[in-house]
Amino acid sequence: AEFGFARRQHSMAQFGYTDDELLEWRKAFDALATDEWISFPEFERFFYTKYTDVIPEAQLAAKVQYFWEKFDRDRSNSVDFGEFIVVGLAFDIAWAKEVIRKQGIE
Repeated sequence: AEFGFARRQHSMAQFGYTDDELLEWRKAFDALATDEWISFPEFERFFYTKYTDVIPEAQLAAKVQYFWEKFDRDRSNSVDFGEFIVVGLAFDIAWAKEVIRKQGIE
């Protein structure tokens, strides 16, 4: 996919994302968002779906809050696409680390 402007002008070029990668991130965002924003309740549901059975239940609420504060960088009580993409990779890496801790490496 092509957004139609030079990569150096691309707002996410500093993070090294290609246009196709941005479209994939957008699909994930759109699956969670309502009216271009992800609300805390929707984020919390997504988080519990992803992390249940990965970390102990007693740690889930604190982990949700930790990541919400990372995602909601402007403290607007919602996450826009820009905020989502900046922290999304770190979220996926943190999840993968927890899975490895639980299951080990084979």
